[in-house]
Amino acid sequence: MLETLTEPTPLSMEQCVGLGNQQERARSASEQRNNDLYYLAGLFDGEGYMGVTINRRKGNTPQYYPRASVVNTNMTIIDKVCQVLTDNGVAFHRLTWDAGLNEQKVRYTVDMTGFRRSFRFTYLIEPYLVAKKLQAQMVLAFLW
Repeated sequence: MLETLTEPTPLSMEQCVGLGNQQERARSASEQRNNDLYYLAGLFDGEGYMGVTINRRKGNTPQYYPRASVVNTNMTIIDKVCQVLTDNGVAFHRLTWDAGLNEQKVRYTVDMTGFRRSFRFTYLIEPYLVAKKLQAQMVLAFLW
């Protein structure tokens, strides 16, 4: 005998998401923060810079300062980086550079230059890094 197929009943949003209690919501916020930091670390591993920059002015003693930055041509990615940094209390500068040439895209930079900004960013992101983990540890050693 052939059975008649019926349309499945659609699930409610609560059934799909499972927003049943406060512990679930708190865990979800914590998981989201963790996911955001993994995303930022992955992006930073591929598109970021971290190091100690030397500023040499003629006739003056060289100045050393830490710097971290992420550069990309996709504004959506830069917006996400800024959101994650803001959510985690990291101050930054957002810069735009347009060469004015048809063959070059507009470039966006999120920059954390200076001791306080670099320390907060590096301390936050270091546990999640893979490729730039050693650089992060060296910058933290410089900052201590």
